[in-house]
Amino acid sequence: MINNKLLRLGKVTGNLLFAVSELGSITLDMLFEKNEMIDRSKLFRNSKRQYVNKKIEILLNKGYLERINKSNTYQLSEMGKIFLWKLKKYRYIQNKNWDGKWRVVCFDIFERNRTKRDLLRHELKEIGFIQLQQSVWVYPFACEDYIELLKTHYVFGKNVRYMIVDFISDDKNLKQFFKLK
Repeated sequence: MINNKLLRLGKVTGNLLFAVSELGSITLDMLFEKNEMIDRSKLFRNSKRQYVNKKIEILLNKGYLERINKSNTYQLSEMGKIFLWKLKKYRYIQNKNWDGKWRVVCFDIFERNRTKRDLLRHELKEIGFIQLQQSVWVYPFACEDYIELLKTHYVFGKNVRYMIVDFISDDKNLKQFFKLK
């Protein structure tokens, strides 16, 4: 389901990936200068320049970052974008506090877009959604941001709906499945 690499990802390494993702590209100097775009006090608190540089080299060697024109400017590689996508998904999977409401995703995706529809099903299953009916999936935990991310990433538009529902009739089996009280 989720690769163990995500569990071993250090705080500095994760923050580097998110900083590159948000800014498009970074330099080591950018991370340590006063910068309105990066709040260094939160991202790299107590991290020395040499340590952060080592983490950048590790990300380069693993293929998550790439140098731009042999300079000291870095951007996410395709593999880095995929890794970051999985990291964001993992953060949503970890949220297991139920507020008593159900999250329901409904979709109506044409047969000609079967590949995208199958990808959506796969992503929903991987988070933990279960199929309630043909194109109706249910999950007990908050994940609206992630569903919006999916809709944007796969360009679903209005074909995918997200609902927060207070009541589903005969939800005893759902509660048992998700081990809820």
